[in-house]
Amino acid sequence: MSIIGTMIGTFSMFVLSGVAMRVGFLVGATCWLINNILVGSIGGTLLEATLIVTNLVTIYRLRKSTDLVSNESQT
Repeated sequence: MSIIGTMIGTFSMFVLSGVAMRVGFLVGATCWLINNILVGSIGGTLLEATLIVTNLVTIYRLRKSTDLVSNESQT
């Protein structure tokens, strides 16, 4: 799982941008979270859970700001 998570994160960093990049980070972090749970790493599990929450908040904020900009341009 860790190799898959690393590959997804690397692909997201160099190829994607904006919300798509954050979703890639979210998928990669989820792979790492599963790996950390399977190996019993408490610190790694807490770290990845924090990264997932941070990514979700960032995705929400980016979507919200994009919606505000598109609403303002329509009026």
